[in-house]
Amino acid sequence: MLNFGFFILFTNANKLKGIVFDLDGTLIDSKEAHYYSLRDALLEVKGIEVPYNFFMRNYRLETKEKIKLLSQVKRFKITWEEILKIVELKRKYYLRYIDRVRLLPYSREVLEYLRGKNMYIGLYTLNSRIEAYNVLKKLGLIDLFDFILTQDDVTRPKPHPEGLYKFLLMWRLKPDEIVYIGDSMYDKECARRARVPYLEVGTDLKTLIDILYFLEMGEPIKTF
Repeated sequence: MLNFGFFILFTNANKLKGIVFDLDGTLIDSKEAHYYSLRDALLEVKGIEVPYNFFMRNYRLETKEKIKLLSQVKRFKITWEEILKIVELKRKYYLRYIDRVRLLPYSREVLEYLRGKNMYIGLYTLNSRIEAYNVLKKLGLIDLFDFILTQDDVTRPKPHPEGLYKFLLMWRLKPDEIVYIGDSMYDKECARRARVPYLEVGTDLKTLIDILYFLEMGEPIKTF
């Protein structure tokens, strides 16, 4: 049950006019690509390797947060400028490992199905523009979205609601007329702040195809 100490409202799936998806962990499995690109970047800047187990345990943390946490765990000093350099290099090196990215089950089928419905389909990711667009092109998904928003397209990334506000303005919709589908605390908090209904892969949805149950059955979706 989604509960942040706020009164929980419900929106009926029949009211939905738009769906916004997160990317990593929601539509694709990109853990390997993100691990190796961060490993290479950190080695270049600090000469320190990211332990694989550490990365997987903290996968859902934003990159800067992962680096700061690793510096505490491994007890090495790092400046903000070095962190920014690592993030910049990671984005570049991500393309080296793009072949390690895989679609999660039913991602393509669900997106293609939704394209046949009279609703907007959007993507909002913490990835950079170059990372997101290259992955979407490689996997043949880019034409399935009406609007794509990356970390480079907002001044305040997740969990700030700015990104979801942009979808509402672009589509001229109310918060209860869209649903955000994600898999992380950043996604959940972003939806909460925007007061947008939220479904989490792995919790509310066992797999992505379960979204069709909500749409076809008109089931209520929890919001905040």
